Amino acid sequence: MKAQQEKIELDAQQREYLDAVLPDIYNKHLPDVPRTMATESAIIEFAGDGDPFGVTADTVRFCLENPGPNPNDTLRARLGQVVSPKDQKIKLIEEIADLLSFRDPTSLENEIKRMAWWTIDALIRRKAEIIAAQENAVKSRQQLSNEVKAQRSGYQEFEPLPAQFTPPGKPDCPVPWSKQLLVKLGETGTGKNNALRILIRRHGADAVNEAVRISELRKGAR
Repeated sequence: MKAQQEKIELDAQQREYLDAVLPDIYNKHLPDVPRTMATESAIIEFAGDGDPFGVTADTVRFCLENPGPNPNDTLRARLGQVVSPKDQKIKLIEEIADLLSFRDPTSLENEIKRMAWWTIDALIRRKAEIIAAQENAVKSRQQLSNEVKAQRSGYQEFEPLPAQFTPPGKPDCPVPWSKQLLVKLGETGTGKNNALRILIRRHGADAVNEAVRISELRKGAR
């Protein structure tokens, strides 16, 4: 029971955090992208590496500016095509209705009528609440406890970024930080094993960007 309560509290904290940071991210960096569960999930996967608390304006900007070698495996590609707010609402209401199909017809119809007046953000929250409640209902106490521990383990601070990049297996051949280096790392490995993603996950996008900026300034001063 305690593990289930902790999971519910963590889900609520993640939802509160995303509701606080995502509006500004969409407005500043993704003005042409609708806010839906699909686009939100893509942002969490790429900019947060699967962790909602890892999503910031800087990590989103970094992903957009450093898409990697595969044009089909980028944040921009996953965000998909723009759809109208009206179509977004219709799709969200249909998805919620499918999740609540176990209800009696009259109750479901009343729910659908109420949702027609809701905002897209409210519909997104409602769908997330239903999914979380249904998933938690079928999970064991041990599963919930393990998920909470796994998610909390990701809250640790980033590791300090070395002054220079050391290629794997070449400890005596450090390489200065540069935009060219980031491009090369982005071409190494795929998915979660991509070298650039691993670097950002370990040290944070802010630290990597700052190291490149300082290195470029030093290079220009020579």
